[in-house]
Amino acid sequence: MTRYFTRHKTPNRGMTLVEVIFATLIVGSTFFMTLLVLSYARLEQRKAADRDIMLDFLHHYLEIARAAPYENIGPGQPINALYDGTRDILLPSGGTTKISITFPPSDGQWRSLNTTAFKVFHPDLVWVANRDPQYRVTITTQNVGGFPRARTIRLELRWRPPLGRGNQWQTLDATTVVYPEFN
Repeated sequence: MTRYFTRHKTPNRGMTLVEVIFATLIVGSTFFMTLLVLSYARLEQRKAADRDIMLDFLHHYLEIARAAPYENIGPGQPINALYDGTRDILLPSGGTTKISITFPPSDGQWRSLNTTAFKVFHPDLVWVANRDPQYRVTITTQNVGGFPRARTIRLELRWRPPLGRGNQWQTLDATTVVYPEFN
């Protein structure tokens, strides 16, 4: 005995309005979340690039400062003989200029890095110029037995975050110690 099965055809119905709305919400929220993730990643990438530029400046400044004679490490003194305002410094354009960069007073005041001298000193600062980059330097002398033993240079940097997002400054700081016998 052979059995034959018959298929019952159901009418081809479309999706209901509720299903369409639900599917649209899922696709729309997925698209919106993708845009948010991409925006966040781009912002974090810009923050990292800014931090790299400022970290490079921090190292450059402290390396140059450490190369100065021990006696010249102090407020009002040039950070190095190259930047005392008497020598020609080669510009990327091929010309030359004289710049003066001195240790600022250790008064806790923030000073702008948006100056021609600092942009010649460290050309990458042009990339963070719109972030209001600032610095302050504190120089202290360590005494042992009434005699100067070492000078500590603390460099602090701050700049505004990309796109003005967030109220907090982005910051970096480093401290180095200079001994007279090694300088």
